[in-house]
Amino acid sequence: MRWTPAHEAHAIERVSMTVSFNEQAASKTWPSLIATLSSKLHELGFSSQIAATGVPPGFLGIGQPLAQIVVGPAGVTQSFGEGRTFQIVEGNTLREDIQFFRDRVLYSATRYVGWSGFFSRYRELLGSEVDLLLTSMSPAIVQLEYWDRFNFQGPQNEVAYEELFAPNSRYLPHFARDARDLMHSHVGFFADSPEGHKRLININVDSVDLMQMTENGQPEPKRSVGVYTLAQDRITSDRGREFDAAGLTSTFDQQHTILKDVIGDVINSAMADRISLKATP
Repeated sequence: MRWTPAHEAHAIERVSMTVSFNEQAASKTWPSLIATLSSKLHELGFSSQIAATGVPPGFLGIGQPLAQIVVGPAGVTQSFGEGRTFQIVEGNTLREDIQFFRDRVLYSATRYVGWSGFFSRYRELLGSEVDLLLTSMSPAIVQLEYWDRFNFQGPQNEVAYEELFAPNSRYLPHFARDARDLMHSHVGFFADSPEGHKRLININVDSVDLMQMTENGQPEPKRSVGVYTLAQDRITSDRGREFDAAGLTSTFDQQHTILKDVIGDVINSAMADRISLKATP
């Protein structure tokens, strides 16, 4: 197999989960909430800064910027008002990113040790704060995003996407598998949610040439494929009033299962086995 995942055990470069609310946290509770969160996260090694009004700083990757919430053709929803970002940076690599606004909470990580480990970390960092917000505020959007990457280990003139992609994927056009040059495919659709939420699924597949250094110190382009997947539940106001911490956990679990199935349908069975995609998370 000449395609390799981004990491030895998996292909995930980044995971991000977002909860966006219909309103802002009350002025009376916000100062104590942000103070408690800041104290906890600083003890865990996070640095922080006050985010400017509008979209807070983040880092870019395949798919959408971290600071944005994709809501389809109509555009993006952004946070306005008070907010704070918390980050753990190792060297030049941003490992964990928290963006805590009065109307939106985002957690993103470039370290991934399986869904249960990732979600447990989210609960450790933000669980009590999000649970408190849910007691007085209705969520508008619950969203999970994955960025996966696969690299071709061979010369450019031998790039073969059919060695990576599933032969009959429901989420890729035929040209993507048969292409030899750079390619991209963006697909979106709405899926059913057991709770009746409107659930958007988005799959973006993009190939790029990344420059890597050879053994003799010369730069050489290497073909790389990024697969961005998103599951986004839009919560109606009547259902949002009944939404609690258990509902949030259930929604994220459902989204993870869907996106796991989606990436498993994009890549072929050999690569799925290579990254233990069918293994218990």
